[in-house]
Amino acid sequence: MKKFLAIVLISAIVLVIILIGIKIAGKQSTAQKGDVEGEYLVPVISVEITERDIFQKTEYIGEIEPDKIINVFPKAPGKIIKNYCSEGDLVKKGKILSTIDRDVTGFQYKNLEVDSPATGFIVRVYADEGNSVSPQQPIFTLYEMDNVNITFLIPESDFVPGIRDKDLIVEVPTAELKRTDLKVSKIFPVLDPVTRSFKVQINVNNPEYNIKPGAYAKITVIFDKRLQVIAVHKDSIFEFKDKKFVYLIEDSAVRRQEIKTGIRDNLFLEVTEGLKAGDKIVFKGVYSVKDGDPVKIISEEKLEQ
Repeated sequence: MKKFLAIVLISAIVLVIILIGIKIAGKQSTAQKGDVEGEYLVPVISVEITERDIFQKTEYIGEIEPDKIINVFPKAPGKIIKNYCSEGDLVKKGKILSTIDRDVTGFQYKNLEVDSPATGFIVRVYADEGNSVSPQQPIFTLYEMDNVNITFLIPESDFVPGIRDKDLIVEVPTAELKRTDLKVSKIFPVLDPVTRSFKVQINVNNPEYNIKPGAYAKITVIFDKRLQVIAVHKDSIFEFKDKKFVYLIEDSAVRRQEIKTGIRDNLFLEVTEGLKAGDKIVFKGVYSVKDGDPVKIISEEKLEQ
C-alpha cells in the first residue's frame, strides 16, 4: 500500500512539473509569435535618404615660395663702409643698402652706393662692413613678396587636362588664411620621372606680407561636384558580384536593392538609380541581415548635410 502511495505521489509531482513546463513554453511561444518585433526581429539602425551636395576632391600639401628672388650685386669692386639693412628688414625700392669704398692705391673714386632694385625683404646678407666685394658676388638676397607662389605636386594618376579650371580651397595655417577664389596659375610642362607627378603653381596676392615663404599650405582640388543629388553613406552599401546594393526597409522587413552610383566624396556616393528621397535603408550592420529579414528599427541616424 505504501509503495502504491509513493508511486502516486511521484507521478503527481512529475505531472505538475510537466504542466508547469507546458505553461511556460506556451507563454514563450505566444510571446514569440505575437511579438515578432521582439526576439526574432533583427535590430538595425536606419537612415532616411536625402539630397546633398557631393564634392569629389583630393587634398595636397604645398610649399610657399616668393614670387621673385633677387640677388643684389655691387657694380664695382671695393670694401663695404656701411650696411644700412640686416636680415629680415623690409626695404623699399631705391633704398640705399650699402656704401662701398672704391679707393684703389694711386686713385680716388667716389664712394659707390648699392640701391635696392625692388621692394621686398632682405633674407640674406653675404658681406659685412669691412669686407671686400666684387660684381661677381652678391651682397644681399631679397624676396619680393607682394605676391607669393604655392607650389605642389599632382600625381600623374590624378592629373586632368582641365586642372586650371577646377575650384580650389587654399589654406595657410600660419597666416590664418582660407581662400576659395584662387585657380591654378601655372603647370610645369615636364613630368617628374621619379615621383610621376606634375608640378603645379598657384599665385596668391600678399599685400600684408602675412604669407611667409617656406611655410606649408593645404590645397584641396575639387575635381567634380554634384549639387543636391540623392546620396548614400558608404557604410550602407555592400557589393555582390561587382554590383552595389543597399537594404531598403519596407513594412518592417528589408529588401535588397541594387543601386547605380556616380561620383563620391570621403563618406557619400551619388546614387543615380535605385533610390529616391524619403526611402529608409539600413545604415550600419548591412552584413547582419539578409534579404527578406524582419527587422526592428532601434534608432534612426541623422546625417549632417
